[in-house]
Amino acid sequence: MPRRQRTSVPEEPELFEDDESLPEALEVEVEDEGEAPQTTGITLADEPLCAALLRQAIHKLWPGDTVMADFVTHVAGPLSTLLGTHGAKGGDFVAQRMQAGLSVDGDYTHDQSFRAHLLNGLFPVLHIAHLLKGWGAPRLRYLHDQARRLFMAGYVLHDWLKLPDVDTELRAAGLSHDTINAQQHLALIERLFCHWCERLGLSAFLQPLGGHTAVLHDLIYIACNTQVKWGTLRNVSAVPRLSLDGRTLNVCESLSRLADLVTYVARTPSQMTTHAGIHREIAELSNNTARLCYHHMADNRGVLTNLIHNAALGAISHSLRQPILYAPSGVVYLAHNDAPPLPDIATIIDATVARVHQVSAQRLQILLTGFRRDGKGLKSADYYDLFFDLKAQVQLAARAAFKNISPTKKPSAGKRFTKMRDGAWLDPSIDLDLPDDIRVDQLAEWCYYVVRLSHLGFRHNPFYIRAFVNLFACAMPVKSMTRAMQVPTHSRELL
Repeated sequence: MPRRQRTSVPEEPELFEDDESLPEALEVEVEDEGEAPQTTGITLADEPLCAALLRQAIHKLWPGDTVMADFVTHVAGPLSTLLGTHGAKGGDFVAQRMQAGLSVDGDYTHDQSFRAHLLNGLFPVLHIAHLLKGWGAPRLRYLHDQARRLFMAGYVLHDWLKLPDVDTELRAAGLSHDTINAQQHLALIERLFCHWCERLGLSAFLQPLGGHTAVLHDLIYIACNTQVKWGTLRNVSAVPRLSLDGRTLNVCESLSRLADLVTYVARTPSQMTTHAGIHREIAELSNNTARLCYHHMADNRGVLTNLIHNAALGAISHSLRQPILYAPSGVVYLAHNDAPPLPDIATIIDATVARVHQVSAQRLQILLTGFRRDGKGLKSADYYDLFFDLKAQVQLAARAAFKNISPTKKPSAGKRFTKMRDGAWLDPSIDLDLPDDIRVDQLAEWCYYVVRLSHLGFRHNPFYIRAFVNLFACAMPVKSMTRAMQVPTHSRELL
C-alpha cells in the first residue's frame, strides 16, 4: 500500500509562554572520563498505550464494572497489536482501485484503523445504552451482563470479512466476501470466528459465559446482522445453538448496528444527529423517549475553542441530557424528551467569559507573568486588577518577590540602611539594625509593593499585618520585624 502524504498541521499557540529553566532532574551530568558509561536495557511497557489509556477511562466512567474491566484486560491489547495499523474501510483495496484509475465511493476515502473503527463505535453506544437503561427504556431491561458481553464481542467481530488473512482463507476455499453464506458454509465461518476469538482475547473475555464456543452462534448472528445490506443472517435455523432469547438478541444486534453507523457514517456532530439510520436506531432503542442533539462551533481558534466548548458543555449538560461524543467542532448529546430546553447563547457567552477569567487567573497564579523588578521596585502588569482583588495581589506579590529576587543574589540591605542612616532620612529613634541578608531585600520589595497597592494604608490594616507575619515568620524573629516596621501599639496586639 503506498505511503500517505503527510499534511502539515499548524501548531496551536500556547496560552502562556513558560520561560522557566529546566528542573535539575532533567539536566545531564558530565561523567568522569575514567568511569565507564552506565547503560540500561530498553524494555517495553506492559501493555500498548491505547490499552493503558482505555483502562484509565473505564476506571473513571465504569468503576467496579467487571464486564468493562475484562474487556480492557483481555481485548484492548490484542486490538492494538493486531488491528492498530489495519485499515477498516478498504485499505489496500481502495489504494489499488485508485492506482488503477477506478472510482472509489466517498465513504471509503475517509479511512481509519480497524482498532479506531471498533473503539469509536463501541464505547459511545455503551454509554448510550447505559443512559437509556437508567432512564427506564423498556428494551434495555434485556441488556444484562451476559448480553452486554455478547454485544461487545459480536461488534468486535462484525467486520470479520475484513480481518487480516480472512480473504486469503476464503479464496483458498473457492469463496469470496460476496459468495460466502452462513447457511451453506457454517463450518468455515465457525472456524474463522473461533480463530479470531482466540487471537483477539475474546475467548477469555467470554469465559464467564462458558467460553466463545458456548456462545459461538450468538456471536455469528450478532456480527452478521450488524450489516443492513450485505451478509445478513435472518434465518435462525442456520445457527441452532443460540443461547440468548429473541428479544435480547434483537437488542444486541440493534446496539451493534448503531455502533457501526456512529463510527462509519457520522464524521461531524451535524451528520451524527441528522442521519436517518442513527435516528431510527435511537428511536427504537429508547421507545421514542430520547433523541440526539449537539452544539457546534463554526470556527476553530485553538485554546479559546476549548474554553468555549467547556463552557457550552457545562451549560447544556443535565441529568437528562448527557454528552456522548466529542469532536473538534462540537459535542453530541443524548437527550431525554423530558430534558429542559437548551440554554440560550447569552448564557453560554457569560459562562465562557467566566471560564476565561478562571483559567487566566489560574495561569497567572502559577507563572506570575507580568511581575517584574526594576530600579523603582517590584511592579505588576495592570491586568492583574482584572483577575485579583487587593488581598490576592498582596499574596501573589509575596511569591513574586522570591521569584524576582534570587536567594543567591548579593544582598543590598546593609548599604541601603547605611545610606538612610547617614542621610538622616528617618527619625534616629527608628531601629534599622537588620542583617545584611537577601531576605531583607525580599521583604523590602514586598513591603514597597504592598504600600503602593494600599495607597500607603498598609500599616493600619490588620490583614496586611497577618500576611506579613505568615510570610516572614520563618525568616527572622517577629520582634525584629515589628521593631523594623514600627507597628503601632494597638496593631502590634494583633500579631
